[in-house]
Amino acid sequence: CVSFEYKREATNCHLSSTCNDLSLTVNEVGNSYMWYERANSYTGHATTGGNAYLWLMETPTSSPTMSPVTLEPTSIEPTCLHITTGGVRYDDGYLDVFVNTGDGNGYVRVTQSGVKYALNSVVVEKCYSGLVGLQVKNSNSNAWAGSIETSVDGGVSYTPMVCKDNCTPVGDSTASIVVDGDANGDRAVKCLNGDTCTLVNSGSWDSTA
Repeated sequence: CVSFEYKREATNCHLSSTCNDLSLTVNEVGNSYMWYERANSYTGHATTGGNAYLWLMETPTSSPTMSPVTLEPTSIEPTCLHITTGGVRYDDGYLDVFVNTGDGNGYVRVTQSGVKYALNSVVVEKCYSGLVGLQVKNSNSNAWAGSIETSVDGGVSYTPMVCKDNCTPVGDSTASIVVDGDANGDRAVKCLNGDTCTLVNSGSWDSTA
């Protein structure tokens, strides 16, 4: 599609000074016209001041084609959760685990209630497409102790989570954590008195929040 501005006077079309310069008619809006032409082959002619101007416009004989583009989906590694009971005497005990995957359902239980986990046993080993946070709780006076870790590279490497709410010290690593229904559990991180404690991935922990 080609366009140019011209001034109509009698039977002549007075083109702007050049095809790229609208100085001839730009100040005569009421007497100016914009012409659009689209054709396979068209010759247009205008005369101004005894000078002839010729425009030749051609469109391709065939329309250009576009090849379809396939967009590869972006690969996002799942977040894998690994909870292991410790191997020291009295580490075995009861533990309830709740996972929030960010699907709008909040924290959902992923362990069976009333299960006592033996020394060195795996409590949870599962990958999730999204893992917003984790909650742990123990209503039994028989404490559970061990490690709680996550992997953001599909299980290649694991990093301890971080204590966020109701556990102490807040911000500390869950490489060694005790979850107890009473107050006598003793590990680096403590979740005591049957409280529900919230943990987050170390990468999402903000000490200023």
